[in-house]
Amino acid sequence: MRERKTLHLVLKHRWYDMIERYEKHVEYRRWQTWGKRICAIRRKEPKRCDGRCDGCRWLSARLEIPTDIGYLCLHRGYTNTTMTWETVNNRIAYGNTELGAPEGEKVIVFDLDRKVDPVTHEEATEDYIERMRNRFGIK
Repeated sequence: MRERKTLHLVLKHRWYDMIERYEKHVEYRRWQTWGKRICAIRRKEPKRCDGRCDGCRWLSARLEIPTDIGYLCLHRGYTNTTMTWETVNNRIAYGNTELGAPEGEKVIVFDLDRKVDPVTHEEATEDYIERMRNRFGIK
């Protein structure tokens, strides 16, 4: 089985807080920007992908995203406050505009399945979640 990679995403406080309260269970990213970044992650050459490589053309033509992205580390703005989620059913589709997707545009949809420990990727226990809330002063 291939190792599942972690993708780090910076979110606006509004979206981060909704996910933390379990009000939002998906994260959206524009295909035109993130398709190139995801391709670069797969090739392990993030500085060299310009969107015109064979991998980007293949991903764009098929409108698919790699299945080896298994975790999202979500950052609350540019702070050290993070949470890690296991993702399932990553796909390209039209998103819900009320949850941050642009209207009438296909986006990468990351379905957030369960909150996990960022190191072990085991399901986060209530004790772990409480420790993180106390550590960062979140009520």
